[in-house]
Amino acid sequence: MMDAKKLKKRVLLVDDEPSVRTSLSDLLEFWGYEVCDLAATGEDAIKKSEAVKPDLVMMDIKLKGPIDGIESARAIKKRDNTPIIFMTGYINENLKKEAADVQPAAYLEKPFNLDELKSALDLAIQEINFRR
Repeated sequence: MMDAKKLKKRVLLVDDEPSVRTSLSDLLEFWGYEVCDLAATGEDAIKKSEAVKPDLVMMDIKLKGPIDGIESARAIKKRDNTPIIFMTGYINENLKKEAADVQPAAYLEKPFNLDELKSALDLAIQEINFRR
């Protein structure tokens, strides 16, 4: 029988707002995910993704600093092909077009609808399981 901890999907959570990171981290862990690391910048997200090898990355599109969430996600997907769920306080067609080449598993608008968040996570996990 497999250890339940080995079955937990590991999530790297990237957002420049500490309150979002904390509340999302708590919620994901409550739902049975392992938040393997947190990042506040695009540069940090790329480094931490390489170090912790998450199953999934939840990434805010608009991050403070020189590298935004789209560029960070592009670098992470190019290296590891890790599924990305984009989060944003606003979404428009131009932003969706810019992010489309990253082929995100989902786009989520803040504030989150919990059912949509759970559905996006479930779909991303199906993608992960399908790849294996």
